[in-house]
Amino acid sequence: MPLTMNLIPIARAYASEQDALESVDSLKARSPGLEDDAISILSPSMLNGQNEWLRNRGEKDGTDSSAVLAELIVSIHDGSRVPDSHALVYADTVQEGKTLLIVTPPFGEGKQVDYTLDQSRSVPMPEVPELDYHTWMQAAPLSALLDIPVLTHRRSWMSRAFPELKSTESLPTSGLMGGLLSDNPAPLSSRFGMSTLTDNPAPLSSKVGMSTLTDNPAPLSSKVGMGVLKDNPAPLSDKAGIDVLTSERPAQKTSSFGLPLLSNNPAPVSSLFGWPLLKKDD
Repeated sequence: MPLTMNLIPIARAYASEQDALESVDSLKARSPGLEDDAISILSPSMLNGQNEWLRNRGEKDGTDSSAVLAELIVSIHDGSRVPDSHALVYADTVQEGKTLLIVTPPFGEGKQVDYTLDQSRSVPMPEVPELDYHTWMQAAPLSALLDIPVLTHRRSWMSRAFPELKSTESLPTSGLMGGLLSDNPAPLSSRFGMSTLTDNPAPLSSKVGMSTLTDNPAPLSSKVGMGVLKDNPAPLSDKAGIDVLTSERPAQKTSSFGLPLLSNNPAPVSSLFGWPLLKKDD
């Protein structure tokens, strides 16, 4: 069972609803800070109407009743989330004809609540699997540590004042900020009349009258009258009047900077100074 400083729900089984209700009275007397939303009772008699088939183990239209009942147990308890592995054990307990009591103790009162339940008229139930996470590994560890209800918790004043917070379809501030992001992905831009990137991918350039790269890939070169590489691969050499090295040399050219080309003289420097060359037979 859970230890102190562990906000995982505690559960007990009872032979009747009355025994479970008497246990709740004892809990509230010993733990005045225990909220009503932190206590859940489920008995087989409560499963009526469309849920009546969940009383017994089996399948309906290919759906396992124990699995559905486990999901129902998780959904009805608001004190904190019932672990899925525990919910399956609790479902089996209810389907055995017992009444289930689930309690989420206030932070720091886990042992007190556990002790009180041990003194009640509970009946045996299967052990629940041991978990590898505790309070600090829950989805809202700081809120759990300080015992502050989160927005999805009915004990939260904001959740009670604005039930829309628990809905994915709207927000209480929809009139001010335009609803959820799914309704308006750019609420700030819409508020100030600014176009979004989907309407204008270059809003700043458009504001100041600058061309974008899609219109002119070399705006700076165009501004100063310089050609781009695709138009002129050597604009600087052209400006300074310097011939560039080309991939092909005119056939009539036999020298460069006053020196014979290698195709005509493979050792121009040696020839210039009259030095003998190393030959194959030397």
